[in-house]
Amino acid sequence: MNRRSLRPQPDISKLYLDGKMQRYSLLFSVNGGIFAIAQLVSKGDLLLDLKTLASGAAIFTILMTADIWIFGADMRIHRSPTFFRPVGQAILLMIGSLIVAGWLMVFTAPKPERQVMISLQADTLRLNPNTRSASSKLPSKRSQECCAVL
Repeated sequence: MNRRSLRPQPDISKLYLDGKMQRYSLLFSVNGGIFAIAQLVSKGDLLLDLKTLASGAAIFTILMTADIWIFGADMRIHRSPTFFRPVGQAILLMIGSLIVAGWLMVFTAPKPERQVMISLQADTLRLNPNTRSASSKLPSKRSQECCAVL
C-alpha cells in the first residue's frame, strides 16, 4: 500500500467530520439543557428529583459516548485508518468520563435541608424561608409558632 491510498477521500472526510460534530453537539447540547433544568430543580422551582435527573444525565452521557465511539470505530474500520486514532479515542473517553463524574457527584451529594419558619398569628399565615432557627420570637398568648423542615 502506498501513502496515497491511506488518505481518505474528501467526501468521506466530510462525512466523518459532520457525523462526529453532530454527535458531539448533541452530547453537549443535551447535557447543557439538563444542567439548566438541574439549576431550576435545585432552587425548588420544579417538581423533579435532582438525583433522578443526574442519573438520567449520566446514563445518557454513557450512551452517547458509546455511540460516538462506535461511529468512529466503524469509520476507521470501513473508511480510513486515519479516522478515530488513539488521540481522538482518549479525548472522547476523557470528555465522557468528566461529564459522567460531574453527574455522579450531583447524584451522591447530600440533599440540602431547607427549614421554613411558619408563623400562625390570628388569621395570618406567614412563611419565612430565610429563618434557620426553630423560633424567631417567643410565642405569646395570641400566637403559635412552629417550624417545619421541608
